[in-house]
Amino acid sequence: MPKLARALGPRALAPGDPDVAPAGKDSTTRAAFQDAVAASVRRLLLHDPVIRLDAGEEGVHQARVATRRLRSDLRTFRTLLDQEALAPLIEELRWLGGLLGSVRDADVLRQRLGEAVDSLEEESDQEPGHLLLDRVEGDRKPHLA
Repeated sequence: MPKLARALGPRALAPGDPDVAPAGKDSTTRAAFQDAVAASVRRLLLHDPVIRLDAGEEGVHQARVATRRLRSDLRTFRTLLDQEALAPLIEELRWLGGLLGSVRDADVLRQRLGEAVDSLEEESDQEPGHLLLDRVEGDRKPHLA
């Protein structure tokens, strides 16, 4: 069992908080909002450990999608919400989205550059490319810390 799970106790193994019934075609606006926000929060929570452990690029991508989706949902339903109360949350989501965007950009660059470097025929041509890949990786790491 990971140290974090041991430290948090049984709560760490319990399902996430946003357990909302899916909205149907006859649902209220409130139910549709709750469903949309819960789905994005679940996605963000699911991929949070992947990001923290740097265990895969897909986790960063999915967390970024969830963050953008949450911001979009909050804009869509803004007439129903207290904008003053939500302002700090929106700002945090903007910050998180920017951070995840920087990491995602580096991931995409690393993938495309890696493919280009691997396609070079001469090993002597590949060496500078691998140095550049190392630099991209180094620039990516501080955003995850």
